[in-house]
Amino acid sequence: NASMGLIVAAPTAGSSGVIPGVFCSLQENFGFTDEEICKVLFNAAAVGYLITRNATTAGAEGGCQAEVGAASAMAASAAVELLGGTPAQCLDAASFAIVNILGLVCDPIGGLVENPCQNRNAMGASNALISAELSMAGIRSITPIDETIGVMYAVGRSIPSELRETSLGGMAVAKSACEAITDFRSGTACFSTDPENRSLYDDPYRCRYPVIHSYEISEHLELRLDQSVGVAFSLVNNVYFVCICVEEHKEIVS
Repeated sequence: NASMGLIVAAPTAGSSGVIPGVFCSLQENFGFTDEEICKVLFNAAAVGYLITRNATTAGAEGGCQAEVGAASAMAASAAVELLGGTPAQCLDAASFAIVNILGLVCDPIGGLVENPCQNRNAMGASNALISAELSMAGIRSITPIDETIGVMYAVGRSIPSELRETSLGGMAVAKSACEAITDFRSGTACFSTDPENRSLYDDPYRCRYPVIHSYEISEHLELRLDQSVGVAFSLVNNVYFVCICVEEHKEIVS
C-alpha cells in the first residue's frame, strides 16, 4: 500500500488481501485450525502456479483481472478444499472466480497500490466465496481451468495500456482523484498528451508544485516532475514503464 510497509505478495502486493480475507473469514465462522488453513495454502499456491506459468499475475500486463482475479481463484480453490470439496470442484471454483471478474482493469489512483485496489481486494474475497459455493452446489464450469486462464491472458493483452497500471485511464484520471493526488503531501507527477499538449487533468487539478524537469517519453506522452520526485524509465516490449520515487527535500537524480 501507499505507506510502503511490508507486504506478503499473494500472488501480488496489489491483491494480497484476498486470500487472508477469505481464510480469516472461514476460520472465524467454521473454526478451522491454523494447521488446516496452512495445509490449503498449498492448494492456493498450485492454482497460482498454473496462472503464473500459463498467463500472468501482473496488472501491468493483464489488468486487475490478472491480480485480484488470480488471488480470488486461488482463494476459491482453497476454500473448496477446506469445505470438503473434490479436486475437480476446486478447479471449477477457481475458473468461476476468474470468469466473474474477467476484463477488470488496473487503474491505481496516483500510481499507488491503494485505491481502488483495496476495495477490489474485498470484492475478490467475496467473489472467491461465491465461486466456492457455486462449485460446492454442483455447478460445473463449462471451460476447464487451463482454458479459462488462457482466456484471461488473451483478454488482458487486449486491454489498452491506459488501463494496465499506468494510471492514465479509469479511476486514476477522475477529477476528484486527480485533486486528491495533487494534495498529496510529498509531491505529484502530472502527465500531458499531444497533439495539443492538453493535460489529462483539467487545469484546477494540475500539479501545485513547480515543474523543474520535463521528460519526453514518446511522441505523445510527456512526464513532468516537481523537485520532490525521482523517476526511472524502462522500455519493455515497446511499452514504457515509469518508476517514480518520492523523496522529500532531495533533487531529482536522472
